[in-house]
Amino acid sequence: MPKAKDEKPANKPTVGSTENASSKEVDVVESALSNEPILVAIGASAGGLEALKELVSALPISAKLSYIVAQHLSPSHASLMTDILSQSTRLKVRDLTDKQHPEPGTIYVIPPNQDATLDKHGFIRLQTPRTGVGPKPSVDALFASLAQQRGDDAIGIILSGTGSDGAVGVRLIKAAGGVVIVQDPKLAKFDGMPNSAIRAGGVDLILPCNEIGPSLLSIANARGSEDGLEDDEEYISGSYERIIASVKRSTKMDLGNYKPGTINRRIARRMSIVDIHDINEYAQFISQTPAEAHSLSRDILISVTEFFRDPELFQELEKELAKLVERKTGKDVIRVWIAGCCTGEEAYTIGIILSELTRERPNSPQFLIFASDLDNDSLNVGRAAIYPESALDRISDELRQRYFDRGNGVWTVKKSLRKSLIFANQNVIEDPPFSRMDLVSCRNLLIYLKKTAQNRVLELFHYSIVKGGILFLGKSEALDESQGLFKSFSTKAKLFHRLDGKAAYNAPKRTVATPLEFNQDSVTDVALARDRRSRSSQLNRIVVDLYCPPVVTIDDKDEVIHTAGQVQRFLTLPQGDMSLSLLQMVPTIVGAELRALLHRCRRANETVSSSRLKFEGIDDGLVRLRLNPIVAHGTN
Repeated sequence: MPKAKDEKPANKPTVGSTENASSKEVDVVESALSNEPILVAIGASAGGLEALKELVSALPISAKLSYIVAQHLSPSHASLMTDILSQSTRLKVRDLTDKQHPEPGTIYVIPPNQDATLDKHGFIRLQTPRTGVGPKPSVDALFASLAQQRGDDAIGIILSGTGSDGAVGVRLIKAAGGVVIVQDPKLAKFDGMPNSAIRAGGVDLILPCNEIGPSLLSIANARGSEDGLEDDEEYISGSYERIIASVKRSTKMDLGNYKPGTINRRIARRMSIVDIHDINEYAQFISQTPAEAHSLSRDILISVTEFFRDPELFQELEKELAKLVERKTGKDVIRVWIAGCCTGEEAYTIGIILSELTRERPNSPQFLIFASDLDNDSLNVGRAAIYPESALDRISDELRQRYFDRGNGVWTVKKSLRKSLIFANQNVIEDPPFSRMDLVSCRNLLIYLKKTAQNRVLELFHYSIVKGGILFLGKSEALDESQGLFKSFSTKAKLFHRLDGKAAYNAPKRTVATPLEFNQDSVTDVALARDRRSRSSQLNRIVVDLYCPPVVTIDDKDEVIHTAGQVQRFLTLPQGDMSLSLLQMVPTIVGAELRALLHRCRRANETVSSSRLKFEGIDDGLVRLRLNPIVAHGTN
């Protein structure tokens, strides 16, 4: 197996590297510097000078705000940026020096060929970039340090520029509870950086440059408002419940499963962004604005994810997966579920590890990774499999060449790896789980959930994982082993084995009015009249019933329009209002995997197959689904 990037030689090389283990690692933290001004980091590249001049001309003079500019500059030329910006603003504009303590009402400009980061003591540090590769100063490095040190007091702004610098950093700021603003790409001279930030999924506001300043003032003035929310009796008794109900109605997400502290901070943050200062007014606003309900739910769902995040933990996981591969043959499929996959980096990381373990091994097993999340925007990023340059910092050049294609300043996961992953929308707390998993990875989700929701998810994972299978949690998460579901075998890596015993979770059984009354001697077509019969068609039906597997044809809404063969053995009509949705007719435990396969079939426009699934009432209990795209009237 190839050695990871910058990794020192070892007896057994591993995929992950421990270099830079903490440079981008962000935990959601309260700002320890409550009396410090909010530090606003601004990233720009080509075309950024014009955008910066327009931006600074409208920046507010406030004791609550300080600014730092990371404009990509030629490392070999002196910069006139400070003098130029001074002519467009009443704020003080200074060249940044090392160990600078940010002062309010001041704009600091990072000098050429230097990176700037905020340290834990509140000082801005300058460093010479470690490599000659990549833009300088690094917007991602600045944003990452801001997120880590300031948490929900971090604000990042992306202006005109080519490439994708800043795209990783905006997600780190968003995950830490901060705010991200992007120049409207339609108004940017170069839209590469703004669009990359938007695709990353962490943007709160998209504005013209001259409208960013007033929004910053509103956000700064709302600082600390979450403290009042926690103590406001009216908020607790009424507005909070109304907000929860609105989000659940619009997104199917139940905020009641999450810890109140997390919800309070996110609500306060959204109120500052939409410039609403009364909780009752916000409750009314979100009830009438489904888009805001989706924005609030995304704020809660967003989390930090990276390729090989916590590399030392992935090295331990790799050792366990190597043992699993050794026990399998070419007839087997290793099944993995990444619950709360976010934008897909962790799913592809595990895919790379499994591919490295199996690619040169004779008679090696296949692997299939199900990556699920409740946020469709994050899922779309994972499905596109396009990541900025800085996202691959932990990946060695050898692995980059093997699993990624480079173009236009970004990296795309190769199809050879993508074909082994299925991304699916799923609520891990409420929806039926994927089944028969060798590994379930759910990192940094449980810490945000109430105890009852945590227990339900763990029971669900116990049901989902096969005997002896592995559960992989985040390094900040603990598991109560007294429940008898899992036992730790690597405390440091947060790896657990599933214990034997009956699962506390039972897959919900759908109440059924009656089995589908299909005539076994006919092909039922619910979309066409049934009175046109012929001897040839009767013969075809007999042949289908005798020699062909059951077949169901569905439309683009997943509704059944045609069946062939003895489908009544597999499908049932749901009770209540009539629905022809195939997903409502299959057993609940099969629905999650079928939904993922449907998406994969449509996306790739090619035949896909499931592993063997359990259907109650079938002789051997196991059935394989095969999905084929067809063309009807010129439409797939």
